[in-house]
Amino acid sequence: MVMNSIFDKKSQICAIYFMPLSKARVEDYPGSSYITFISGIWTRINFSKADFKEKQSGNGELIEQTFEATITNTDSDNEAILQAVVSELGFLRIDYTNGGIKVAGTDKFPVLLEKDRSGSPAIFKLSFKRQSPEFAKYFKSF
Repeated sequence: MVMNSIFDKKSQICAIYFMPLSKARVEDYPGSSYITFISGIWTRINFSKADFKEKQSGNGELIEQTFEATITNTDSDNEAILQAVVSELGFLRIDYTNGGIKVAGTDKFPVLLEKDRSGSPAIFKLSFKRQSPEFAKYFKSF
């Protein structure tokens, strides 16, 4: 039986958040497609465009995850927020326009974001590229 859900629809990233591992309470089970429990304060990251992709070469292989967000607000307050985000291992929450939410990173394999400033006018790029033992997990907020 095929079940349709909000996760089956094409959609775009509409919001991203970060939570440091050091400030999170997490309950997660390897192999589950849903994150069981995560509690803490999510820091919203305002962006102009973002992309998240996952690819697995073969069954049992690691999943290649790539994330990149362009941030056009380069004022000192926003730069301080971004600096705090890239200074710690943690979780990246990705909200989609279809209502789906995914979390990249687990307590055993957290993400580490990188920040790059370039261009004129200046922009920030927030990104990571990594090999993960699991796909990003679906998240249900209550």
